[in-house]
Amino acid sequence: MTSTMDFVHSHLVEPEEVSKVCATGLPVRRSRYKNLSDEALADFHQKWEEAVGYSFYGGSSHSGSIALFFPPECKPDRIKPYTRLIEYFFARDDMVTASTAGKTRREMPENTAGGVSSPRDKGDMSKVKQIQSEIFRELIEVDRLRGTLLLDSLKKFDKIHDTRSVEDFQSWDAYLDYRCQDMGIGFNLTIIIYCCGLDLTQSDIEMLMPVWWPAAAASALTNDVYSFNREACLEVPSNTNMANAVWYLMKQVGLPVSRAKQLLLEEKIRPLEKQYKENMDAYLSNSSGNRLMTPDVKVFLDMVGLGLSGNW
Repeated sequence: MTSTMDFVHSHLVEPEEVSKVCATGLPVRRSRYKNLSDEALADFHQKWEEAVGYSFYGGSSHSGSIALFFPPECKPDRIKPYTRLIEYFFARDDMVTASTAGKTRREMPENTAGGVSSPRDKGDMSKVKQIQSEIFRELIEVDRLRGTLLLDSLKKFDKIHDTRSVEDFQSWDAYLDYRCQDMGIGFNLTIIIYCCGLDLTQSDIEMLMPVWWPAAAASALTNDVYSFNREACLEVPSNTNMANAVWYLMKQVGLPVSRAKQLLLEEKIRPLEKQYKENMDAYLSNSSGNRLMTPDVKVFLDMVGLGLSGNW
């Protein structure tokens, strides 16, 4: 699959570096604006620790924020608010999970007695709400139209996330469809529109679904493979609804954890990645027959694929 766009805001990660951690056949790109993203991370981490009493780095690594990899072509005026949004998104989820599971977090202060709860008093909760309000306001100030679309999709995601358990699904296809929604597929797609400043509507996204869906599904499953161990430690003891495809195969199919991960990598994720490449090539080769074939559509579809590879 050959990219159709000129990359301005990102650089290619060397294949040798990628091969050390994953087997994806897609290119991986990283934003050129790590310095701006790092500034946003430092600001968020300081405010978050003041609000809840412990540090959080779940949405970032030694390579920087996940925002640098998806979408890598994020415009420079949006990288800071977007980085803060993603870090807040993970931190909020972490706080909810921790309060349910009662497990120890990294860099926990001694006065938490080995566990984490939600913010310790109303004053702390007000700080969390203030952080959220500041992030949402900044998103809107940069781009009101696309920022509103992004926040609307986040509201829809909140209504779906963690609402069902693996026992509710008798077929793999039904579970995979739910898992994609539960992971925030709509939210992720509107992130591309916001960060890249694209002129696409929700209807456009839905019309392009046959092209991008395999990549989105593969991304959800990839996340499940690599996050399972941590999620299992937190959520299995508390009997919470763990939305994870590894867990589905263990509970509903009876596979051991190692076999479940292997099956996902070899029999689910790689075929989906291959299908996405084929879908993209077919769509682009029939440009004259596609009503939606604008430069923004091409950028959108490229970013979907880079979101899959960057998720590794």
